[in-house]
Amino acid sequence: HAGVVEHALAADRVQANPHRRGAGLRIEERRRGLQLFTVIDHQAAAFAAGLYLRPTSVFVFGSPKAGTPLMERHRVLALELPLRILVWEDDEDAVRLSYLRADQLTSQFALESSTSAALELPERIARALCETDGTGQERRTQ
Repeated sequence: HAGVVEHALAADRVQANPHRRGAGLRIEERRRGLQLFTVIDHQAAAFAAGLYLRPTSVFVFGSPKAGTPLMERHRVLALELPLRILVWEDDEDAVRLSYLRADQLTSQFALESSTSAALELPERIARALCETDGTGQERRTQ
């Protein structure tokens, strides 16, 4: 999976519940002033087709103010925008976040390094979620 980053999240079932992580992701996006364009629920689609899939959802988000100028300069970047984070449950019930690395996108599309900050949002959001309980609240230590 070249260019894809995975974050293993807490294995605690309450903290690692994919739906709670999705709620935390929505809160984090809103806190950063981002627009959530859609959530693609692959598990629900599989179920509707009579198939089983562990929780697997793609959150599609971004900022038209940040993305539009990038696409004006590099139209083909529209293939990767808006940005996406995959929230999924692995075979050991751990919730994971996956996304494309900003440096991979910068390299793939021959972008100037100044554009990578806008493309680093998935990493910053994933890092913030790893530091919370999955709902956007700071983790409490006992």
